[in-house]
Amino acid sequence: MATCIGVWIDRRQAIVVKISGSEESCVHVESHMESQERRAADRTDGPYEPLLVPSDTGRDRKESGELSKFYEEVISHFAHADAIYICGPGETRTQLKHHMEEQKGLTSNVQVEPSDRMTEPQLIAKIREHFRG
Repeated sequence: MATCIGVWIDRRQAIVVKISGSEESCVHVESHMESQERRAADRTDGPYEPLLVPSDTGRDRKESGELSKFYEEVISHFAHADAIYICGPGETRTQLKHHMEEQKGLTSNVQVEPSDRMTEPQLIAKIREHFRG
């Protein structure tokens, strides 16, 4: 019995759907990414020093580390997968695939496709349809 994994992912969360025969399970993974911080260029008149954020390089390094942890947590749900389907808005889906290739050497049977936000039943139906066709 083949085990297929489908993932809808954006920068805030991932929904991992595991389908094995007629059985299915869903796992929600949160990224714990902070919302956009106030930048020094956004400064207004007044004593707002505590609202300013560290330099872009420091913030980028922190964000990169948080995303890497997020991707690792998502990938941990891919055990024993025969095929993987990744969808979602933006670039997070392709970054996840790139992380899989770089860090884990996982390249076979991975497909990536853009997708808008969906409800969990819609996502399950889309993933089932993808692996049937």
